[in-house]
Amino acid sequence: MLKQSATLAAALLGSALLMQPSLTAAAQWFSFNSSAYGQLLADKDSVVKSGDSVKLWAVQAPLKLNPGQAVYSKVLYAFNCHEHQYQVFQVTSYDRDGQSSDLVLDSAVKNVIPDSREDSLEQFACKPANGWWTPVSHVPESLAARVRAAKEGFFD
Repeated sequence: MLKQSATLAAALLGSALLMQPSLTAAAQWFSFNSSAYGQLLADKDSVVKSGDSVKLWAVQAPLKLNPGQAVYSKVLYAFNCHEHQYQVFQVTSYDRDGQSSDLVLDSAVKNVIPDSREDSLEQFACKPANGWWTPVSHVPESLAARVRAAKEGFFD
């Protein structure tokens, strides 16, 4: 039952990402589809490279929400591609009412763990081929639809 709900949620969000009309052309979003991470998106237009350092914005959206959990979060990452390390500089979470809040975070440098969410993001940021990432559009509209669905209890 939980697996079917997760699959349905992933399909719903994936469909919403592909079918909504675009309100912004400033971002070029890519999706890494993995049930382990929920919906994981990265904005190619936000990528800023300086030597071995790369900064980018990502969006993380769990497939199933627990009480009090964010519907989705926007995260500003910095990766050191040569050292396989990362830092998180900002996390803004969005609740069921669409209200945002910046989270207090530990911005310490951390090692990228293989097969982790950060490993997938590092591959997107540091490798030109981007491997398993799929281009998607209409992300702002899809995230707004996700908030509405969460408010109506779809993810419970």
